[in-house]
Amino acid sequence: MSLRLAGAFCALVVGLSLQGAAFAASNPPQPVKTFDRVRLEGVVDGLMAEGMGDFNVAGATVAVVQDGQTLLAKGYGEARLKPTPRPVDADTLFQVASISKTFVYIAGMQLVEAGKLRMDDPINVHLPKDLAIPDQGFHTPIRVRDLFAHTAGFEDLALGHLFAGDPNKLLTLEGYLKAHRPKRVRAPGVLPSYSNYSLALLGEIIAHESGMGFEDYMEQKVLRPLGMLRASYRDAYTPKIAESRGLVRPLSADIAANATQQLAGGPGDWRVAGAEYTTQIAPAGGLKAGATDMSAYLAALMDPQRMEALGVLKAETFRKMIATSAVDLPVTVHHGFIPYHLPGQYQGFGHAGAMAFGASDLVVVPELKLGVFVSTNTRGGFAFAYSMVARMIDAMAPRAELPAVRTPETARAAASLAGAWLVTRRASTPSERAINGPITATRTITAKPNGDIAVSGLIGPPALYAPLGGGVWRSYRPGGVLVLGKGGDGREALFSGNGTQAMERASLFDTAGWMVAALIAALLAGVLTVFSLPRRLFERSPTSGAQRSAGLAIDAASWAWAIGVAGFVTVLAGAAPDNGARLMFAYPGPMVWIGWSVAAAVVLSILGVLSAAPALSAKGGWSAWRRITFISVILIYGVASLAAWKLGLIGFHAA
Repeated sequence: MSLRLAGAFCALVVGLSLQGAAFAASNPPQPVKTFDRVRLEGVVDGLMAEGMGDFNVAGATVAVVQDGQTLLAKGYGEARLKPTPRPVDADTLFQVASISKTFVYIAGMQLVEAGKLRMDDPINVHLPKDLAIPDQGFHTPIRVRDLFAHTAGFEDLALGHLFAGDPNKLLTLEGYLKAHRPKRVRAPGVLPSYSNYSLALLGEIIAHESGMGFEDYMEQKVLRPLGMLRASYRDAYTPKIAESRGLVRPLSADIAANATQQLAGGPGDWRVAGAEYTTQIAPAGGLKAGATDMSAYLAALMDPQRMEALGVLKAETFRKMIATSAVDLPVTVHHGFIPYHLPGQYQGFGHAGAMAFGASDLVVVPELKLGVFVSTNTRGGFAFAYSMVARMIDAMAPRAELPAVRTPETARAAASLAGAWLVTRRASTPSERAINGPITATRTITAKPNGDIAVSGLIGPPALYAPLGGGVWRSYRPGGVLVLGKGGDGREALFSGNGTQAMERASLFDTAGWMVAALIAALLAGVLTVFSLPRRLFERSPTSGAQRSAGLAIDAASWAWAIGVAGFVTVLAGAAPDNGARLMFAYPGPMVWIGWSVAAAVVLSILGVLSAAPALSAKGGWSAWRRITFISVILIYGVASLAAWKLGLIGFHAA
């Protein structure tokens, strides 16, 4: 289940696909290289020791399967601290986050095989009436296939409700779908935008059409047939809480005893970071599983015939899932499975995921008959988990990478991309838009003379991409890819190589640079005005009533702008170190009073504008300098008011 503050929430998957002729491997097919079990364990042990140290990871689990055989299923580090410390073992349950979605896609295809679902069916046909999605101005219905491809057209909402830190605040799946319905912001099938809500809907459809509870269905029809004997979508709350909240039966106590806690701190000083309950949105990221269970899953993912023999899916159905897209776009998710491009031109599929305090990755590389799973229980595991698979393959089966294509044509193509873009995965509902909207979704592309492009957000270093030709650029960091193509509406877009999101061209008016500059200017003007207030209170020059009224309005507006913007900057700065992890639980928190402070600032600024004409036309009173500063402050506050409106920062509006 992916988090995001901007790119951090939107780009959690490192392994991405290359598609089309430009991606054809230059290396001829080679016989499958069988990994030596002993050497593999040594390589993984070394990578884990180095990575866990470098990225401050408390505990991790790894499974490696090749050609149906488990080569490694092992735990590393700390699993639990309370009530008794416990190390990670092969059966320790980790929260695998969005890898959970892959099982739900399989369950959905089971219903397709059974004739209970069709990919082109409108989803409302398969939802209870009170959960039906309104058209909201879009006449094309959302189809089942749009849930598989993340093309339903929903905005992205997460703060304050995606995870629950307190089980007493948990909702049922149905309750969550009603309480946190996102807006539809584009027609279905036009562009991809990764959506946890879409998977929650698919989970509800599975429950509704099967007549079973979601968790029961997944255990009986998917997990246990796959040989995953301990894995579960259930949370470890008490039976009393389950009864009082109307929740599903919790995870059994004996299995929960070996489920990892989410940890923070450092070596010698690890502490429990807090629980992350996912019952209310279990289909999107609620699975708990260990290396032993995930080894069984990897073996099935590598062998469609095995999938059929286990009674899970027909071999042909599963081949279609991992090889073809659910919708017709330049780059898309393959029926829920994300295509991966790995070092050495290896192609794969799988899924990654992130909790607030942990991360996971699952990759299958058919050419190597290899499957790898890694999961961590610490925030530092983000970068570590997503690079682990690539580093392991690079160590065990190194191969040359596809070279960049540097021609006048690729240089012209790069130049055509220069300008402002917005990532599709963003919030449009105030007030979450203030955090997960333009500020985090804005990208600026700069073209280099050699055909490279640099993609920059508002903060942090730019990501550099080299041209491969055919409208494709590959990141200098392993795995990242951008593909130029057209969306379902015929407009040009830059697609992420994993198919989960895209970038749309944007005008400067819609991007965050000027908005942030305007708010900072309002903050500085507000602070300077407030600090000059004592001196102006004792001015002896006579002022008119209009000037006194205008001055009072702007002085009050200055206080409100200074308080509101300073609070907003503090929230953003506090969220930056952990990419918004704690904000996931604390939201809305101070955003309520921040929004209403800004609302007051806007109203007072308008009053100042309305009183400006009589104040400035009055003879005497204000000095020329006072008149100039008044006009300047009014202009700054006017632009800041527009920026605050564009950001959704005026007042507070829950989703």
